[in-house]
Amino acid sequence: RKMDTLLVKFLGGPLLVSFLDLVKNPGDLLSRDMLDNYNFHLAGVVMMDGRQTYEIQFDQKDTVSYPLFKGSMFLDAKTLAFAAFKFEISPKQIDNAAQYLITKKPARLKAQLESAHYFVKYRKIGNNWYLNYVRLEDQFRFKWEKRLFHSNYTFLSEAAITSISHKNVQKQKAKMRFKYNQA
Repeated sequence: RKMDTLLVKFLGGPLLVSFLDLVKNPGDLLSRDMLDNYNFHLAGVVMMDGRQTYEIQFDQKDTVSYPLFKGSMFLDAKTLAFAAFKFEISPKQIDNAAQYLITKKPARLKAQLESAHYFVKYRKIGNNWYLNYVRLEDQFRFKWEKRLFHSNYTFLSEAAITSISHKNVQKQKAKMRFKYNQA
């Protein structure tokens, strides 16, 4: 029915892939001013794509009062380059995270983020590491005021970079670039 339609606008779109490239855009995880908000520890050495990598686990500190991340980063043992990130919004502040992921919703609709999982992977080509794969999965619970039942939704996005070329690279004209508010 028409009254069951849910109109919600999420943070995302085509630029989300570049936002999740944590090497290029360190953001709330790797930027220098955010590192003090996390606890890090070496979890061990694992094999990834036939290469030894250090797994470093992290979680936001208990004293941080806004949502950050929990997960693992994988550093290549030979080059110390980032090989992958596997993380989620930390359960410590997940109750406050929906407001950062939803940009527009009806006033009477309550949104609760149940989980948000991210995976970012890089691959080595020659002497350089390139973004290879990005996957995100967000699970929300929505409930209208004065209604008995709620609805659960899962949003999944993924992108794979299949080829890279350095020939004839030119900066896109402003009118041809994706905008931050583009869905």
